Amino acid sequence: MEITTRETKYCQMVRDVLGRSGHATNSEIVETLRADGVMVSDTTIHRVTKRLTERGVIALAPSTRDGAMRYDAQVEQHHHFVCETCETLCDILPDEQTEQAISLFRQRGSGCDMSGTVTITGMCKKCQKGV
Repeated sequence: MEITTRETKYCQMVRDVLGRSGHATNSEIVETLRADGVMVSDTTIHRVTKRLTERGVIALAPSTRDGAMRYDAQVEQHHHFVCETCETLCDILPDEQTEQAISLFRQRGSGCDMSGTVTITGMCKKCQKGV
């Protein structure tokens, strides 16, 4: 007998929110669902995001400045840009140039074996216009 994982309506709702936004914290997911008329508790969303992350259905993204966990709809390994002003988070998908930059980091890392993703910070275009 094959054991399958249960997909609750809340799991699907969280996946839908992340599919639209790309990245979100638990509180942002709750706010979006409540704005859509769904009455859901903070605890339910916390449990759902934990379960979906453990299953590999969603991924962790760089946390917010105040330490809130952010979730990512993109589960394949990729890198991120975070705006230091507004905290907007953007995906940087792997391509030849990105991988060349990562390779350069490895070469300059004193022979250290590196793995994982890179998070680059700076100021997004929107915030640059406001300066």
